[in-house]
Amino acid sequence: MLCFLTLFVSSTQYFTKTAYGATWLMVFHHNATGGHMFRNISDVLNSKTSNMYSILGEITDNMKINNKFEFLLEYHGYQGYNRWRQALNPMVEFEVNMSTADGYEPINITWSSKEFGGLIRKNETTNTIIEGSAGNLGLWYYTIGAIYNNSWSLSKCPPLGDCFPGFESFVRIVTLWIRTINQYPAICQTIHKHHYYLPIHVLAMHFLLYH
Repeated sequence: MLCFLTLFVSSTQYFTKTAYGATWLMVFHHNATGGHMFRNISDVLNSKTSNMYSILGEITDNMKINNKFEFLLEYHGYQGYNRWRQALNPMVEFEVNMSTADGYEPINITWSSKEFGGLIRKNETTNTIIEGSAGNLGLWYYTIGAIYNNSWSLSKCPPLGDCFPGFESFVRIVTLWIRTINQYPAICQTIHKHHYYLPIHVLAMHFLLYH
């Protein structure tokens, strides 16, 4: 069961859902379909559109639960998900010779190829800011914040270059969530025949993922 709601705080819209027995806050969503690609680091950190949404720069230690961050990684159109815990914020844990992110603790891992071991920050940001191939400095699969680059984008997904490295292959849509302990109203009402729910006190919905 998914319970989507929009929280209006200042000028930023925050999106949450309940799934897998927990409440999650969306920290990143990228739908590259049709050529929606980030062009630089500023885009990755500040975009707030339905196709390119990011609050990566707002991840803080206050979001830890029992001294660790808990993340949920999903790819639209693919069955499964990766759910894990790690000790450090991936925005500040730069890649070194490691096998996994510090304190990596798998919970449910559908995709483990390409040496997935949590998320870390890339030392160079030509292609992406964050990636999940922690065990191999030469790889950058499970990318979060892929930056458009003619040298690989167009060759992998012509003619628009609208894709980026996911698990094993290139994908077009990725969403990253972080678990939150905030308690949101549990009273929801069904929206048409799909399994989407919206708290009745929320006045507006910006978009529904996977509609």
